[in-house]
Amino acid sequence: MELLSRLQPGAAMVALGWSMGGAAAIEGCGRIMQPCPSMELADSSVVAADLPSVAGVIVLASQASGLLKIGNGRGRMNSVRASLELLGACATPLVCVVGTADTCINPNQTDLVADWWGKKLGCNVTKIVEEGDDHGV
Repeated sequence: MELLSRLQPGAAMVALGWSMGGAAAIEGCGRIMQPCPSMELADSSVVAADLPSVAGVIVLASQASGLLKIGNGRGRMNSVRASLELLGACATPLVCVVGTADTCINPNQTDLVADWWGKKLGCNVTKIVEEGDDHGV
């Protein structure tokens, strides 16, 4: 994040995550929107206002793990879900790409991600379905 803030202060970015990286893209964008209080930047001249803004998220053959968990048993919300809700509050658009013949992750996982983003959070979702395509989309 510090490198991005130095290269393009305050610039808009789009995150891309494939497979399990879909959750990582969501999590990373959530942390940009609301950096962890314990995160210390190497150079204190870099401030949160210089961090990139999130213009959108793209997930390819994504898994949905973490979206539906409410807590971890200790009263804390799952961080991926919390990041999703934070991004939803900012109406961050999402593009989902999935192959109907994915042999690695069931294509309905992408449906869960898209439904959560669109129906639960009210954000714009574009879903691209590649007929007969496998996990590589």
